[in-house]
Amino acid sequence: MKSDCAPPISPSNVRCGCLALLISAALFAAVAPTLRWLEFSSGSENLLTATVIEMHAGGPWLVPNLNGEPRVRKPPLPAWVAAGLVPRSVIAELDSPDTKGRDEAYRRLAWSVRWPALVISCFIVLATYELGRTIADAQTGLLACAVCASSLLLLRYGRSATTDIHLALWVTATNLCLAKAWFSGRPLRWLPLAGAAAGLAFMSKGPVGMAQSALPVLVFVVVRWFWCKRRAGETGTADARGDVHRGAGWIGLIAAAILFLAVAAPWVVYVLYAVPDAWSVFYTEVTRDGATTLTADPLHTYLVLIPMMLPWSVFFMAGFIMCVRDWRRSPAEHLSLLLLVIPVIVMSLVKDKNERYLLPLVAAASIVTAFALRPQLRPTSMQSPTDRRLRQLHMAVLFSVAIGIPAAGATATLQKGGEAWWAWGYAAVAAGGLSLIPIALSFSYEKFRWLLISATTLLMFTAQAVFLHGYRSSLNGRSEMLATADAIRLHHPNAEVFYVDTRELPKALPQDLQIYLNRSVRTIYGRAALPEPTENRVLVVLQREHEPDPAIAGWRHFFRHQWGARGWHALVAE
Repeated sequence: MKSDCAPPISPSNVRCGCLALLISAALFAAVAPTLRWLEFSSGSENLLTATVIEMHAGGPWLVPNLNGEPRVRKPPLPAWVAAGLVPRSVIAELDSPDTKGRDEAYRRLAWSVRWPALVISCFIVLATYELGRTIADAQTGLLACAVCASSLLLLRYGRSATTDIHLALWVTATNLCLAKAWFSGRPLRWLPLAGAAAGLAFMSKGPVGMAQSALPVLVFVVVRWFWCKRRAGETGTADARGDVHRGAGWIGLIAAAILFLAVAAPWVVYVLYAVPDAWSVFYTEVTRDGATTLTADPLHTYLVLIPMMLPWSVFFMAGFIMCVRDWRRSPAEHLSLLLLVIPVIVMSLVKDKNERYLLPLVAAASIVTAFALRPQLRPTSMQSPTDRRLRQLHMAVLFSVAIGIPAAGATATLQKGGEAWWAWGYAAVAAGGLSLIPIALSFSYEKFRWLLISATTLLMFTAQAVFLHGYRSSLNGRSEMLATADAIRLHHPNAEVFYVDTRELPKALPQDLQIYLNRSVRTIYGRAALPEPTENRVLVVLQREHEPDPAIAGWRHFFRHQWGARGWHALVAE
């Protein structure tokens, strides 16, 4: 490995490190009060939460079950962490006969499964600072830290109990260790840690973590090596910084591989031995071939990263252009560019593409943004016209956020279900209050240039609370299956519940049904597998848009719940 630069420890580094800790703590303080607000309405979070409930109900932990079947589609590290941190007392209270007590128990469950995700987000913010400091300097690291904490990408997906937030942490940790191995010139110290972190990333979501860490860093090392060789050949001199500690590097790589296998391989080997057809499940999950019945997403899907970096999107695009332009002379910009571009290319080749899959790239995207933000901290007399135009565009984005969120919440036609979140009077007050932040920034920037960073961060922390205040009562923010689960609890509290969809392309079981029933729900995807109608059995059936009420011989309806254009039916024996 070689050392392009090694940032020294200085009072400035210490100050920036303390400020990074402060930003991380501020993120927790801003988001933590909102963790109880939302019901379990996210499909990815519901999968993990339902698995945790089943683990606490007596299901196996080594290979956790979901609805009575081994869940081997994803490695179990996120489920282990979540189940280990959810108190058993919270699970026990989910079956309270008192409705208010049960509702409070589910709010406690929401807190219990989500606060670890928020803590992980805080660690990602700190790791982003250290990664930026390692490859560039402490100021770049601090800017990237603030961008990461206040980006829409982290604020939206960093609060939910999903496999993606765990993957993001360990991908960022792997990239940090690999960067330190290269830039510090100490591969023997950092490569083994990178191998262990990569193993934990694998245990979070499988091999995708390698495409987001090891692959781009490998490309970086190869390209820098050839670039240094070519430069040395052109000048006729050896590049003193291009020396590669080959012996220590190979030993470190071997140690990294051993630790990676020690962390990642045992569970996979056990599952392949103990679970029938596990190999085909692994293949489907990695390639996504047949994993869902949805059509393939377009190749340009991940351009959504630009709006997901709001409110920093202007500087993100500018930073990306800078990295493309300067990659030869700047190893920091080169590495950041590869950590961003290569994973996007690889993930774009797969059929399924989802915004939350971009979460492990938040550190790289934040550092790219930080490169464009650095000139904003100079005196205005030293800034270029381009720097001033970028700041003006950024201010326009801030006012758009401050005014747009309250206005959108008051516009019924923009909401699913056609119901406004709040009145226009509330929207006017909220927009006025949020707009005070960019207004204060406009008047104070010349004197306090760091206010550009702190004011933007404050605006996003406040705006996310305002948004969630309305979103929690919207159709998207509520659980689709809560009403059905409550009806089953009321009328047939001890019934065995089956989810039935016998169509050619069935809809997967919404896991919030299992969560709010606090019991397993068996899935039936063929008429031949329909259970015999008995008094202690309940069928849950989806009625899609423009379809008649479902009719199954031997069963009658006792509950119907309309959800947008579709409905949910609960049936019992006639």
